[in-house]
Amino acid sequence: MPAFIAVALVALAAVTASGPQIPDDLWRHLRENGQARVIVKIAHDAATGETVADAQEAVLKLLSQSRHRVLRRYSSSPFLALEIGVDALVVLQGSPKVESVVPDVEVEFLPNRLR
Repeated sequence: MPAFIAVALVALAAVTASGPQIPDDLWRHLRENGQARVIVKIAHDAATGETVADAQEAVLKLLSQSRHRVLRRYSSSPFLALEIGVDALVVLQGSPKVESVVPDVEVEFLPNRLR
């Protein structure tokens, strides 16, 4: 097992329950492949004037020391599309700024089935 995965798994044990539940299949994919594409739903507080961009920036700042790549920042909805390593998933799971993390999967559109 690569050292960074072992360190991330140890860190996972220290994570509080303040963040989202992560699907087991996402952890499995990361252990097997070392990286995964995910969609992150960001918690933002519009009542305090926090914008979606502010909330996204706060999460990206948390990820600054972890392995990640921004694939897309959605401008009008509180989501980020990311490619992440195990260390980034540990950070996301421990963050109260994150509501959910799910695998980013390609969906095939089948127009003939809509009839």
